[in-house]
Amino acid sequence: MPAISIIIPVYNAEKYLRKCLDSVINQTFADLEIICVNDCSQDGSLKILREYEAKDLRITVIDCKQNNRQAVARNIGMKAASGKYLAFVDNDDWLDLDRFEKLYGKAEAEDADIVLAGYVCEYEDGCVQYVNRLVPKNCVLDGQSFIHEFVAARIVANSPWHGMYRRSLIERAGIHFLSVRAEDYVFNLEAYVRAGKVCVLSDCSYHFRALDVSDSRGGIYDAKSLYNVAGLERCIDALRGNAFLHEAIDDFTTVIDKLALVEFCAIIIGACSVPSNRSLSERCSLLRQIIRNGYFIEAYRNSQALRALRRKHLLLIKILLQNIPVVVCALLLRSWLKHLFFTVKNQVYRWRRESAESFFSKTAGKRVKAPGTNAEDE
Repeated sequence: MPAISIIIPVYNAEKYLRKCLDSVINQTFADLEIICVNDCSQDGSLKILREYEAKDLRITVIDCKQNNRQAVARNIGMKAASGKYLAFVDNDDWLDLDRFEKLYGKAEAEDADIVLAGYVCEYEDGCVQYVNRLVPKNCVLDGQSFIHEFVAARIVANSPWHGMYRRSLIERAGIHFLSVRAEDYVFNLEAYVRAGKVCVLSDCSYHFRALDVSDSRGGIYDAKSLYNVAGLERCIDALRGNAFLHEAIDDFTTVIDKLALVEFCAIIIGACSVPSNRSLSERCSLLRQIIRNGYFIEAYRNSQALRALRRKHLLLIKILLQNIPVVVCALLLRSWLKHLFFTVKNQVYRWRRESAESFFSKTAGKRVKAPGTNAEDE
């Protein structure tokens, strides 16, 4: 039995897939099982997977004949896994080479059910980085203490790629990914609340590639905004129907309502992004449908959920309810300025890199005069 089963759902990722796979197969911890689930990719992803499968016996490729989306692809990978621990990697991200050595070492030392770590958010070809540590220093918590920190958003670890999970915990509880919006949050909520011990590392060894459009992450919200609303509704219904979570988490209604409000804000922001082809009136109509949604109204009436929101989300909702066109215009401006900011910043980074490369190419092979010397000294 391998120590860790790594599950990688793959969909139209040929541009980034090699970097992802190289970072996995070259880990300093080698006792790995690597399960790649090709979710009916339309590009050259499957060819790349077969190439890596042929040269590394630890890799198994599962080729789906229809597109199931990421949640189902992960479930397929979990069914095929045989490792002591489960870990997840997205097909356009990459890892530090000692990531699993650190995670596995901590899990075994503490006999932990779950081990989590932070990540580095990589923008625009790696020119801009944002380091997100889950905690300032390593900590070990029991499951109930951790779920309290998680629900209160003092530790934000919504994605399954934050760490690894004991496979027996997942299988015993029958935890799987739902085909709904925010499926990562639901999966982790179910896993965290059942964990006997959770270790959280201050290390940031996962590199999350932040793209404007990512096939593996569903792309721009706007094209499927109403689909995302329907997915969120199914997510809320699934949470409300989970008796175990209801009993295990204090004030569970507030947890659900807060999740709903945050996810509605994400849909709203995405629907008003610059890449959309919608007119101003179409955007306003879409937002009216969202704020008249029964789930949104019910969540908004929960004062505790409102108080638990971050200020930017609360401000967005308050303004939205007062003046939809203002919100649409403001979000369009925000999206445009953000795009402009990263465009300019990346141009500066590239200029600096090109200048440095040019300088070193010119000085290559030349003697560099030591500081404090002059021509007469030579």
